[in-house]
Amino acid sequence: MKSYFSRQKANWYLTCLSFSVVFISSVQAEIVTLTILQTTDIHSNIAGNIGREGDTDHGGSWLKLASIIKRERHNSGGNQGCLLIDCGDTIQGSYTGALFQGEAAVVVLNRLDYDAWILGNHELDFGVGRLIELTRMCRVPIISGNLVLADSTGFPGYRIYERGEARIAVLGMNSAGLNSWLWGIDRADFKVVSAELAIERIMPELLRQKPDMIVAALHQGYAESDKRGINEIKTLAYKFPQIDLILGGHTHREFAGKLVGNTWYVQAGSHATSLGKITATLDTDKHRVMGIKSQLIPVSDVLPNPDTMAHVSDWIERSKSSAKQQVFTPTTDISSVGFPGKDCHISEIICRAISWKTKAPVVFHGTLSEYSWAKDSVVDEQALFNTIPYENGVGVATLTLMDLRLLIEEQLKYAGKRSFNGIYGVYAEIDKENKKVVSLRFPPGLDVVPDNSIQVAFNSYVIAGGGRRFPVLKKLVNRAGANLQDTRLNTRDVLRDFLANNSDAALPPVSWFREVGLGK
Repeated sequence: MKSYFSRQKANWYLTCLSFSVVFISSVQAEIVTLTILQTTDIHSNIAGNIGREGDTDHGGSWLKLASIIKRERHNSGGNQGCLLIDCGDTIQGSYTGALFQGEAAVVVLNRLDYDAWILGNHELDFGVGRLIELTRMCRVPIISGNLVLADSTGFPGYRIYERGEARIAVLGMNSAGLNSWLWGIDRADFKVVSAELAIERIMPELLRQKPDMIVAALHQGYAESDKRGINEIKTLAYKFPQIDLILGGHTHREFAGKLVGNTWYVQAGSHATSLGKITATLDTDKHRVMGIKSQLIPVSDVLPNPDTMAHVSDWIERSKSSAKQQVFTPTTDISSVGFPGKDCHISEIICRAISWKTKAPVVFHGTLSEYSWAKDSVVDEQALFNTIPYENGVGVATLTLMDLRLLIEEQLKYAGKRSFNGIYGVYAEIDKENKKVVSLRFPPGLDVVPDNSIQVAFNSYVIAGGGRRFPVLKKLVNRAGANLQDTRLNTRDVLRDFLANNSDAALPPVSWFREVGLGK
């Protein structure tokens, strides 16, 4: 699929490109053709399926992308005719990423000689300290102008690249939503501002550089409607018409090319399923873009690049071996299907594990994937990762019964969605039509009177606000009286430990919700 955009939207140029180039040349203009290659949201999917047969790898592979990258870079005249940019969420999201805490992905970034790496939100999942370590290992220029890490490690907001006679400015920004995804001692020591504010500060200085093209490479995606204010693409396109091209990410959507305001937008496929290719025609005399063509190149029917594979083969083999280590053998089918807090077996087991490890009687949690465990199957490390594919921590807060009512009612707004968190440890009768809590009742042996409080556990993503979905929860757990504590636990580690130490781990789920419109 290909798309085309003329910066000046001149109809004669759209229909007569070859004539236009000849005409411009006749008045001594300097015309340069530039290729920009984009990857985004690779999530450390380096080699595709490395676990058990049947595991999902999304059909992509960074090693396959490497073959396309090398081909397209060669066809564009090498490094002098091409820019290669990654737009973040690069190091986390596969078993390999988790096992090596992002280092294997940095090896690939270095080996493929990227021109720019834009940090994404999942770059902070292994902790701010770990990200600082990885940035020091990385030889690729990092551009992330709205983010400062713990030790005042900041990154440039833009970089000027010279390609032939052309000067290209590349802006790089993360998402201002970081504060609503990340929480905990290891993950939250950073400062972030909106991309809009950062670019507003940078743009005057950038324009004094007189670039021939301005590219904004963002870990944000185009959204038709974004009530939570996570993605700023529309705002940036309309506020900064000087930007010629926006490269997006984060939302895992594909855009071969789309006009947003007067700016061209491209977003490559997630999990290394496609490469974005943009061809820009630049007038270096007038410092402007004459036209842009773009397309997405899929990895299907492409063989992995042998040179890149040679440099990560040890990482891959170690991942394969580790992924097959057995964790648990279910004596019954354990499904992720169902309503968390009522009849979803996987979410119940995760809640039990967190309660067992933290001693918190009440837990809020849902499912983190659609992965289920079949009876008598081998739940190995790969299967455990597939069940919990995020690096979530665990926090415990002291809350009142009224707090629990408010939290349940806020969660019920998301009933039926993946972001929903069911309850464990307290029976809740619900007015299903109005989504209100009628009453709360604790199991026998757990006596709590209305004025008393109780410890409640959540994962770190939920505590941070769940991507601005849970403002009530975030406010309540951060009150001084809630005494919110970071347990420094990882949910995947907690589940593994629980399965290894509890013979009754596979007990069927309890129906904690009553009168919720799903049966009594």
